[in-house]
Amino acid sequence: MTEKFAATSEKWGSDEHSFKNTVARAWVGSPIVLKYKARMITGSDDGNPSLLLMNHLAPECRNGTLLVLGCGQAYTEHWLVASGVAMSAHAIDVSAGAIDKARAEVKAQGLTGRITHEVMDINQLKLAPDNYDGLIISQAMHHFEELEHICNEIAHGLKPHAPIVIDDFVGPTRFQYSDERLKLMNRLLSCLPPHMQKPPIERIPLEAFLLHDPSEGVRCGEITGILRTFFPIERELPYGGSVLYQVLQDVVPKIRHDDPCDRAIVDLLVAVEEYLVTNGIIESDFVLFLARNRKPAHHI
Repeated sequence: MTEKFAATSEKWGSDEHSFKNTVARAWVGSPIVLKYKARMITGSDDGNPSLLLMNHLAPECRNGTLLVLGCGQAYTEHWLVASGVAMSAHAIDVSAGAIDKARAEVKAQGLTGRITHEVMDINQLKLAPDNYDGLIISQAMHHFEELEHICNEIAHGLKPHAPIVIDDFVGPTRFQYSDERLKLMNRLLSCLPPHMQKPPIERIPLEAFLLHDPSEGVRCGEITGILRTFFPIERELPYGGSVLYQVLQDVVPKIRHDDPCDRAIVDLLVAVEEYLVTNGIIESDFVLFLARNRKPAHHI
């Protein structure tokens, strides 16, 4: 791991950034928002987005090996192997601390021998040819800088027509929202009751990323276009987050989901964003891509 990503490694290996703690603070930590996400992806409040990706991966991976890039402290590969979607998995992350925790979880779940983990700067990814039966990247591609190189290696390392699942933030690079978007977010935030308040949302100075996590959002605004160039996209499923992601971040733990008033407030926030996204007034910042590999004309 290069010195450049020392802060990244430390951050994502910490207990604060475990899967459980990250989700608890995030916009999708609210069951109301999860229903909205399901509706956006599947067309039904009762739909299960996880089934879409499981059904996309399983035919090729149930007897094969799944590649997971940017696994963090692990959740995705454990879940997919334990559920039978993949026979085995190999997962890679830049954070040595995160990989240590992932390996401990493999042992605790009795999955030793079926899941392996590797510490690597994914920007320098090198894969053996035709080695993997499928790929999943979950909320990690927005940390990758060398997107073209990584996609080329993915095309090289996956078998022909292997399924690809990428679920990620594809909004403004480095979260540099427009003045209009910030104004809308803060107007909605100001409407929340006192127990749900937090400081105003501000545009993050670019130098702050270099200090705290130089990988964060480094080229996320380019992800969609690059994926469309490298891989046949079978389904491109936007599910919002264009306003709710920032407004509800760190607010979700304060929401009393058993209180009708709190639930009504979140329902209204969802209604505002859903109207804006579905009518094309603002673009969705989160998208689930279901794609396939195709071999490039040559491997660089």
